Amino acid sequence: MKHPFPVLEHPTDDFRGRPTFECACGCAVFVMITAFDQETRLPGWYALDGWCFECGTLVTLPTPIDEEK
Repeated sequence: MKHPFPVLEHPTDDFRGRPTFECACGCAVFVMITAFDQETRLPGWYALDGWCFECGTLVTLPTPIDEEK
């Protein structure tokens, strides 16, 4: 079976550690792992590791608590 996102099969770089809204390549779209709340139908939680949709770089996704630092 062909991978639906071939760029994610082999990440190009690993920039995890500092939460980011944009990848180094300039893309602001990420693939993330989440679980949905059945009542609100919104993400109930998500993993902080994500992948850039454009280049496959691993990144740390931002959270609301990041603003408090």
